[in-house]
Amino acid sequence: MKFINRFSEINYIKETVKLSKLKLFSLSIIGLRRVGKTRLIFEILSDKDIYFFVNKNKESQSLLEEYEAILKEKKVLSELESLRNWEDYFNIIFERFKGVVAFDEFQNFINVDNSVFGILQKYIDLNENKKGLLLIFSGSTIGLMKKLFLDSKELLYGRIKRKIELQPLLLQ
Repeated sequence: MKFINRFSEINYIKETVKLSKLKLFSLSIIGLRRVGKTRLIFEILSDKDIYFFVNKNKESQSLLEEYEAILKEKKVLSELESLRNWEDYFNIIFERFKGVVAFDEFQNFINVDNSVFGILQKYIDLNENKKGLLLIFSGSTIGLMKKLFLDSKELLYGRIKRKIELQPLLLQ
């Protein structure tokens, strides 16, 4: 399927990727269901980048095992290593990986394991000057995504450097 009419968003993300080479960057992509958030993410990811879907119907350990398999496939983890918890997971991401890490339907961590937000806050704060890492947080529950990143009472408040509010394409 041909990808159309998201040129400004693609350029914005490519610019953000360049900025992430100098310092840790985070980007949120929010929009209603079926507007093309996931497709936009896949359009900019390279083969070396990593995509994680946050399945709200999985239990925490099951999702962690799925993510472990992805990290092994991408050679970020060796076959003999394993992840015991989300602390291990984020430690590996921040210490070993350079590139883009995309979390699709990020708000679903509320249903899976909301401790992820505090752990992620810690790693973002401790790695503010890390070069070469771009974190993308995508979500379709717009109010919840905004609350997670824009509400001063939330753990991830102020941790997003750039955002895209994806609108439906206009039919012509």
